[in-house]
Amino acid sequence: MARYVKRGKVWQYELSIKEASGKYKKIRKSGFRTKSEAIAEVSSLESKIKQGFKVNSKNPLLSDAFLEWMEIFKKGKIE
Repeated sequence: MARYVKRGKVWQYELSIKEASGKYKKIRKSGFRTKSEAIAEVSSLESKIKQGFKVNSKNPLLSDAFLEWMEIFKKGKIE
């Protein structure tokens, strides 16, 4: 579930997701000039979550992100 808030002159989204452990986690990002930019970012993020990507609020290592991508999209297709 996403929530959109105008903070001064910029928009922020707050997305609440349920982790595998059963706990809820909030992801926030701000700095969007318009509300529609924030909505587009959230819809992109939600589609990635549905495909199986794990959302990490910290910056993941490129190698970890690549391995996760290989596991989800290329497993069984490339040897």
